[in-house]
Amino acid sequence: MGVLQITSHVIDASHGYPPEGLSELERGGVGISNLAREATTKADELDNQQFVDGLARIREMVRRYHPKVVAFLGIGAYRVATGDRHAKVGEQALRLDWGDGTGSSAHVFALPNPSGLNAHETVESLGRDYREAAEAAGVPLFH
Repeated sequence: MGVLQITSHVIDASHGYPPEGLSELERGGVGISNLAREATTKADELDNQQFVDGLARIREMVRRYHPKVVAFLGIGAYRVATGDRHAKVGEQALRLDWGDGTGSSAHVFALPNPSGLNAHETVESLGRDYREAAEAAGVPLFH
């Protein structure tokens, strides 16, 4: 099937997103945020309240932007933030309400963290899981 991407080219965001890369993500309907505001090497460097507070921020973003899908990277962080200790990778039962009175909501996916510390994941398994969320969101895919 070949490699599929959500952008027309690889974006090097190692020093922040370049404006042209961020613009392409926005045109494709992709927004990126973090549950925690602090950068850490491992999730266990954060306390549970930071994840809970992050979920509250994400809920506010959903009310503002009305995304079709919200994908959380890191099943452990997702479990802590939502209190769903039995969550598995993939689409979740949780929906995040748009708050616009229509009853519309964002579908929620919990996806593996792409960190090198997550050694049991492969490029193929990450691609499969991420593609499922991208397709649910209607994000255009590039070859």
